[in-house]
Formats: sequence, C-alpha cells, structure tokens
Amino acid sequence: MSDEKLDLIIETLGRIEAKLSAIPKPTTSAGEVASDYDLDGRFGDEDIRKDPTAKYWQGESFVGTKMSQTTPEFLDAYAKYKDACAYMNEKKGDPEKAKYIGYDRKSAARARGWSKRLRDGYKKVSTVPQSEFAGDDEPPF
Repeated sequence: MSDEKLDLIIETLGRIEAKLSAIPKPTTSAGEVASDYDLDGRFGDEDIRKDPTAKYWQGESFVGTKMSQTTPEFLDAYAKYKDACAYMNEKKGDPEKAKYIGYDRKSAARARGWSKRLRDGYKKVSTVPQSEFAGDDEPPF
C-alpha cells in the first residue's frame, strides 16, 4: 500500500470520527426500562406520591396523578430521583431501609418505561362501561 493511500485512509477516518463525535447523545437516563408487561400490570401505572426534589425537578407538581398522566420530562427527572434514592439507601446500609432500594429501582424503571411510551405517542384507552340496556342483546344474567 502506498503512503498516499494510507494518508487518505487516515484523513477519511479522522473526518468520520469528527462527524460521529458531533452526534448528540440521547438525553434519557441510563438504567433499566420496565417492560410492557410490567407497565400494563396491576402496579405498573404508579401513583406519584411525592415530587422529586428541586435538584431533579422544578416544574409542575404531579402529586396525586398516575405516571401515565404526567410528562416524559417529569418522568425522566422522577427516574433520576428514584435512582438517587436507591443509591443513598444502599450506601447507608441500613437494614430497615434495604427494602426501599428495590422499590425505588422498580419505580425508576417504570418511570423510564412510561416516559418512552409517552414519547412514542401512547394514548390511554378509555374503557367506558356500556349501559345494561344499550343494545338488543339479552342481559348477561
């Protein structure tokens, strides 16, 4: 291989590396993302009982709502907050707080799962019960 070809290859690799480093990194936090099975389960759409601290979230409060009724940005902050809670409980090593580590990690994974769903255009399916006498069918009794 000639020196010219080698120089051309090195120059091309440098341009490729520069373009790759200019690509923005994803803004979602790293960590486990809950499966659809978990999110659709009995406990998958958790109630928000407490907002993240101001370090993680300074926007609108979502206390009293379900994860599916919040915003992806809030859920990203909530996931980071719950990961931090799990980390701190783990670091303290308090046996009485040990059970909360798993709960916090599960909440963080669910928050990331709901964040992804909402970004992908998820719309909650409304289940409106029909009246017993809505159709010509016989009542089921």
